[in-house]
Amino acid sequence: MSAVLPCLTIVTARGGSKGLAGKNVRPLAGLPLLVHSLRCAALVPRLERVIVSTDSPEIAEVARRHGGDVPFLRPPELARDDTPSLPVLTHALAEMERMDGRRYASVLLLEPTSPARLPQDIEGALDRLEAAPDATMVLGCSEPTFNPFWVGVVEKNGRLDMVFPEMDKFKRRPTWLAIAGAWLVVLHYVDVYWLVMPVLHPAPALHWLDLAAPCAVLGLATAAAAARRRTRIAIASDHPRLAAAITYEGT
Repeated sequence: MSAVLPCLTIVTARGGSKGLAGKNVRPLAGLPLLVHSLRCAALVPRLERVIVSTDSPEIAEVARRHGGDVPFLRPPELARDDTPSLPVLTHALAEMERMDGRRYASVLLLEPTSPARLPQDIEGALDRLEAAPDATMVLGCSEPTFNPFWVGVVEKNGRLDMVFPEMDKFKRRPTWLAIAGAWLVVLHYVDVYWLVMPVLHPAPALHWLDLAAPCAVLGLATAAAAARRRTRIAIASDHPRLAAAITYEGT
């Protein structure tokens, strides 16, 4: 009797992404992003039950249009910015065991934002988990092409920790980030134009350029950031395994 089968595969794809709106259904190589996870799972014979967990009817429709199974819509309280994966998986497992009338030995999480996975990666994870009865999970990862410090993580004693734990609550709240950025700009403006410049270049009165120049610079920076946000992609296009991962031989 297998220790990992039957396995319930869950593709999590909530709506309302703040970092990149609609990222789970944005096109990658001609397909919505989440479809790559569905096609990869279809190439693993041992994965006989694959579902999509989403709170969005639009995402559910995209998944169904590409052969995905969306047996329920996730409740809104499990689709917030700060919702961790565990309660989402627990909810999906309970729902599917109730609907299917059977127990699952393991759960496989496939996140759409990690499309550079291969079917053999999944097979290897199942084999590793079955070969280690004392293990509770197997986590797939890849070596980044950039310094992880720039995304806020650092290795400490064999595990990854947040460099600035207090920033975790800010990164998915653009309004808070905008307020913090505006505050820093104001502080910098006050520091330079009210404290430094009067000492170096005394002037009898405030010139209109003192206000116009920083406003123009701030406007250009804001416009550039907005344009970049609209055009940036959801995954690293130069990932060394991406090309192989999105080639679905046999489907």
